[in-house]
Amino acid sequence: MSVQIKNLNKSYYLDTQKIEILKDLNVEIKTSEVVAILGSSGSGKSTLLSLLAGLDFCDSGEIRFNQIDIARLNQKELTAFRAEHIGIVFQNYYLVSHLTALENVLLPLEIQNKMTLPEEAINLLQKVGLGHRLHHAPGELSGGESQRLAIARALISKPQLLLADEPSGSLDTETGKKVMDLFFEQVRANGTTTVLVTHDRGIADRCDRVLKLENGQLCDI
Repeated sequence: MSVQIKNLNKSYYLDTQKIEILKDLNVEIKTSEVVAILGSSGSGKSTLLSLLAGLDFCDSGEIRFNQIDIARLNQKELTAFRAEHIGIVFQNYYLVSHLTALENVLLPLEIQNKMTLPEEAINLLQKVGLGHRLHHAPGELSGGESQRLAIARALISKPQLLLADEPSGSLDTETGKKVMDLFFEQVRANGTTTVLVTHDRGIADRCDRVLKLENGQLCDI
């Protein structure tokens, strides 16, 4: 899936003060390209991912996936499009508290009405080191385990576009390396277009392209 962002603007109001986050931002991401986005805290990286995910709306501009402008989709169409094509790894995980780890991973497939064997999800959970946590609820997992579960959930449906916000942020160095090895192995094998927000330059350097978000604009570095 290709991504074209044209003249994208996003601002917020703090009391009566207008704060511009993204300013006439333009970028094109090719199908199967893996792109890292760096930037200081508060630069708008997570906001950009939310816009790409269709979870927030821009003030003006276009976000096109394979020439489909998601701003023109109604809420029902957008929800269906996101479920069918986009995988997301949030910083805050957003796991379903009353479901087990295995059920959380299977959830995206159920939403898409896709038939799959539980063994596929079990195998993925084993690869991220959660084979012993299949039937535990998110509340019984550590932060690092929750992060790994969120990554497995995003990967299970083999999305065309994967958006990841600091996917290694809660992981220790050794676990982080193993999980990110799996992450890159999966997106490369599946040809998944990937936008990855990270503060880790080592992870960024494993991507096809590294961009920096600064003063509301993206530039190659």
